[in-house]
Amino acid sequence: MRTKHHTWAIALVSLMCATIPATTVRADLQDNLLWGLNLLDYQFDLQKNLLGNGYDFNTSAYYNSRTFRLGLAELTLGDTAPTTVSLQTGYTTRGLPSAHFSLANVGQPLSYTFDANYGFQDFVAQGSMLFDIDTRVNALGFYDLTLQISNRGTYTTDGFGLTENGSLDFDIGPIVISGNVYADAVAALTQPFFDATGTQNPFAKFSQEATKVAAFTETFDEVSARIRAGQPISSNDASKLVSNTILSALLGEEPSSNLFESLLLPTMLQEVMPAEMTNATSRALPVPEPGMASLLALGLIFCRRPRWA
Repeated sequence: MRTKHHTWAIALVSLMCATIPATTVRADLQDNLLWGLNLLDYQFDLQKNLLGNGYDFNTSAYYNSRTFRLGLAELTLGDTAPTTVSLQTGYTTRGLPSAHFSLANVGQPLSYTFDANYGFQDFVAQGSMLFDIDTRVNALGFYDLTLQISNRGTYTTDGFGLTENGSLDFDIGPIVISGNVYADAVAALTQPFFDATGTQNPFAKFSQEATKVAAFTETFDEVSARIRAGQPISSNDASKLVSNTILSALLGEEPSSNLFESLLLPTMLQEVMPAEMTNATSRALPVPEPGMASLLALGLIFCRRPRWA
């Protein structure tokens, strides 16, 4: 017979999986997430939510000229003004089970200096970023997302290939997206069939993921390769590079071309869809893993309300 501690453990493991931006299915995802957040100076706080009959998991990091050495590049956060970054997630089981996820900087924008030395070419970016991401998803698969990212900064690249500078100013949002995880999955899985037959996908009308396109469509690897080759880049390209690096650092991930897609594309699609189909149907939408949060519902099935004698 399962004990109450056992059933709560199942739900908590499901919750941790729901808050991980997965790129590859690994058995030690939870350990990697905690290790990555701890590496980035996050402090943890787990509290019982009595009103919602669930748990709230809060982490925060205080950045004051904190430098991360990434190999060929260095990223310094809070170099001009100390800033706190807050990541909150949790779930409730009272009524309709639901989970939430939020990532935001508290008080003021997060200042940064990104310095990449590729040998023949150098790239330096300085500025400040204000971001606020909030996602809520329930056991039926319905999610609501609010996203806003604002950046102000400049960049300089010089070396044997090219010398130029430009602005990193850009604003994304506020964007509000509401949809259903399962509708997104059906639209993505059926899109290749309708493309092959040259007909319109009727399921796309019910999918927010299929009808929204994010600003960052070019990959991190392509922009980095152009800088290393000394080729000209636009301010939009530089913004993609800096934004990708900062967000990946805050989430304990490695900068990659899959960063934004892995935050958006449900893991269940990454597992069942071939690589070429995934590349063709995925949209870089600013939804931090709502599909993965559906695992929470599976864990909650094993939970039973405590019975009082």
